Amino acid sequence: MLNTHPYQRIPSKHRVAVFLSFLALTLVLMFVLLRIDVPLQTTAAPKGIVSYELAGSVNDAQLILDSWNPTVRLYAAFSLGLDYLYMPAYAIAIGLACAWAAELWSKRRRSLAAIGVGLAWGLMVAALCDAVENVALVTDIAEHPMDIDEAIGLVAAETGQRIDLAHHRCQALRHGAQQLVADAVAERIVDPLEMIEIEEDQRHL
Repeated sequence: MLNTHPYQRIPSKHRVAVFLSFLALTLVLMFVLLRIDVPLQTTAAPKGIVSYELAGSVNDAQLILDSWNPTVRLYAAFSLGLDYLYMPAYAIAIGLACAWAAELWSKRRRSLAAIGVGLAWGLMVAALCDAVENVALVTDIAEHPMDIDEAIGLVAAETGQRIDLAHHRCQALRHGAQQLVADAVAERIVDPLEMIEIEEDQRHL
């Protein structure tokens, strides 16, 4: 009974590769979600999408939505959508590690093995609960009035500003590099000429 976990059908020789693959996917998605969450952090939502997910009342959720402009709401919707990939990734990565530990403990510490198996199943249930919760959150955002054309325009404008900023930075770096090369070339040319001039002055003396 202790060995009954959701990952039994994965051959033992493949479990390390499966674990590392889902762990890597979890970390990548975590990084992306953290980057997406930056514009979601407002006074009403200091923790971004987490503040919205943990809003204690309808009024609190409404205040958070009101603090987000159409562009930020698109970020929020995208974050909740990407979360559907993050859910199975973290559930499998952590759950497989718990099941793996349970098998190692099954002969020595049966109580710890039972906890490991319970956590493996519990993570799958937690992921399913997160999925159900996200359906309600996405529905709430979708029902909130939002001008799609305005949102797309704001995203395009923001993207254009970032491209311009990157272009200006590249130009500054290029000009700086050109100046360094010009100074180095000038120094290599001027120094020998100065030495020649000094030698000629010494001969005249």
